[in-house]
Amino acid sequence: MSRFKLPSFLPAIKHKAYGVAPTLAPHVNEVARTATHLGAPGLIGETAFQSGLLLKDLLAKHVDKQKVLDVGKEYLGYLLPKVKLGEVKNAAIIPAIKSLAITGSTAALPRVNQLSQAAMLGGAPGLMSEGVSQGIGAVGSTLSRQAIKRRVHSGLASSKSLSRPNDPLLKIHDKSLLGRAGRAFSFLSPMSKIGNTLKKQAEEAPGIPDRGMMRTIPKITEPKEWEYAIQEHFADRRGKHYDLRIIDPKSGVAYSWALVGDKLPGPSQFVHAVRQSDHTAEYSRQEHDIPKGTYGAGKVNLLTNDRIEVLYSSPEHISFNVYKGNQIEEFALHHIGEKMWKLHNKTLTRKKLDLPEGKPKFKSLAPTDIDFSNKDQIMSGKVDGASNLILLPDAGKPIKVISYRPSVRSTGIIDHTFRIPVIRDRVRVPKGLEDTILRAEVFAFNTDTRKALRATDTGGILNSGVWRSLEKQKEMNAPLKVMLYDVVRFKGQNVENAPYEKKLEMMRQVAQKVPARFELPRIARTTEEKKRLWDDIQNNRFEYSREGVVLWEDGKATKAKLRDDYDVVIKGVTEGEGRLAGKGIGGFHFAHYDAPDKIVGIVGTGLSDALRADAFKHPEDYHGLVVKVKAHDLYHTDDGKPGALMVPVLIGPHVDKNLPEKLEKLYDRKIF
Repeated sequence: MSRFKLPSFLPAIKHKAYGVAPTLAPHVNEVARTATHLGAPGLIGETAFQSGLLLKDLLAKHVDKQKVLDVGKEYLGYLLPKVKLGEVKNAAIIPAIKSLAITGSTAALPRVNQLSQAAMLGGAPGLMSEGVSQGIGAVGSTLSRQAIKRRVHSGLASSKSLSRPNDPLLKIHDKSLLGRAGRAFSFLSPMSKIGNTLKKQAEEAPGIPDRGMMRTIPKITEPKEWEYAIQEHFADRRGKHYDLRIIDPKSGVAYSWALVGDKLPGPSQFVHAVRQSDHTAEYSRQEHDIPKGTYGAGKVNLLTNDRIEVLYSSPEHISFNVYKGNQIEEFALHHIGEKMWKLHNKTLTRKKLDLPEGKPKFKSLAPTDIDFSNKDQIMSGKVDGASNLILLPDAGKPIKVISYRPSVRSTGIIDHTFRIPVIRDRVRVPKGLEDTILRAEVFAFNTDTRKALRATDTGGILNSGVWRSLEKQKEMNAPLKVMLYDVVRFKGQNVENAPYEKKLEMMRQVAQKVPARFELPRIARTTEEKKRLWDDIQNNRFEYSREGVVLWEDGKATKAKLRDDYDVVIKGVTEGEGRLAGKGIGGFHFAHYDAPDKIVGIVGTGLSDALRADAFKHPEDYHGLVVKVKAHDLYHTDDGKPGALMVPVLIGPHVDKNLPEKLEKLYDRKIF
């Protein structure tokens, strides 16, 4: 156990010790007991340890050493009958003392004294500190203030040394301990003036309203918005370390841990964390320069202070997420014993996942070429959203929604799980569906109009940070939904080339075992069903989109779109003229997505004034952007390759074919 230094306090203890040598032990223990009861545990270790060293010399003159050892063993046997002792050892005595602490029985006090004395005489003085702090601390807390006062008043009130103005106790430099000592002694000895003097001189530890106080972490089962801070502390005594504060905004309590090590854990890494006294929220949000002589002296830098989402907490565990822009970091803080916890960064990385590469390319078919009578084809309505992978790992683990596109960030993935209301509340994988991966369209569905939003609007929601994404969904009355449409792996087996009818059955099983989370596509098998679905899409009666249909045959898919649109890459801007001169662009040079090196045209229609002005200021943010363009027709070059578009009109950025980091800037500026 760490001991607190009280160099000038020791002469007062020694004065008392040599004055009442035979009766020292009970009084020292009463001081420690009262210090604990009053919230001054820092006095216990040093008082007991130093007094124990004196006991070793003083008691050895009056008591046979072997006899005391035998007595200690006898009482230790009383506390832990199952422990067989050969000699008095740390490993045996400390658990026994802790066992005694749990009982909280005042009748056990003499046995603590005997154990401590036996430990001293047996050559283990450090156990005196453990004995008083663990045993007497718990026992003393069961007594009333008046009971403690009666027991110790007679032993300390007569101490003349504590009333002298020039007492060495007044020279203590550790002001935080000095304040605790002042409160303890002013209560123990009403005749002494030193208590009030010490309290006036003391300066409490900054940010800690009650030293030693570590409140029970509340139980949380529904996600709550809390706050966190990480402070870099260049402590004079301990050296550089990081302090983690988890702040409950309702109570203002900052639950605190000192992180072991010189860095924060990265994905899949962990560090140990030592629980500290609770701090105030105000202290945790600022930087400090704590003066020498004060607890925690040194420079404190504030590295970060932001909102977090606590997903679950109990007295032994906290699971929380940090949302940095478009990025998600997942953490778990778990109690592993005593004051020691483990902080684990559980953020997913692409290296840890077995993900399919890319997204299958669908062939295209003109609507006029659809064969509604083909019995070998299954038709499904196409949803114009963002393509994602649905991951069902081991049973009991959370379901994840991950974009099929890789990210340039260190994790290598784009995690949308916590943006989606029906998934974000830690939906677990049921037994029997382990190791399953599905493909799905994530789309925003307006609950007022009962229609899916345009893909560009869905993109704006998905490519915002988690907090902003949730806010947008509320503002637009358009929560994100998940429509399953394909299966990659099912219960550990690759089924990418399986017949679509079998894949539909797999999707139905997932939807049934994880109810109210996933939508299933509208399916048409007969000629009449196919014509009815196509007619509903043409006449805007299909609630999920007006884009078109997908035709499934022999495990392969072909898309037939109601309107012709084209994916192109922006290669540059043209200068604005007239009212746009000097403040906006005229249009974008573009190339086809499949042939990005050859510019084939300019699109100048469909651009808002805000977009034109933004592209004029930030042309570099648009270069390489993949956008959708609709046109009356597509011209081909002499060698048959796609060329210019007839009357192109800009629709917006392609959600699936741009890095989220590129889209994030534009959505933050509210361009699309």
